[in-house]
Amino acid sequence: TCNASCTLSDVLRGYAQEADGRYLRDTPSSFSGHMGAGLGPRYYTVHLRAVLLLEFMEHLDKLMYNAYEGTCVTLPPVPKSVRAFFRKNMGTCLNWLRQVRGFLVSMA
Repeated sequence: TCNASCTLSDVLRGYAQEADGRYLRDTPSSFSGHMGAGLGPRYYTVHLRAVLLLEFMEHLDKLMYNAYEGTCVTLPPVPKSVRAFFRKNMGTCLNWLRQVRGFLVSMA
């Protein structure tokens, strides 16, 4: 569980550790007539959480790229102050993304 001081990195790290191998240890489902029979409801919850976190990180990566490069075609331009902040901190942003990508790969 996470308290108020948790960072996104902590959440991703914890979830990657939690999700690692959980699919195989899930309890069998009482439903036997559908695809994926034998997988319990927890499997689908864990899977949905992983998919949503991966999509969130993909969008965050695109927004950060747009903020410091300003060339993402499908996104509107950001205000000058935001662009200045992200250009100044681009190295930190890229380093952080490199650190959390390992957790994202574990989740995927």
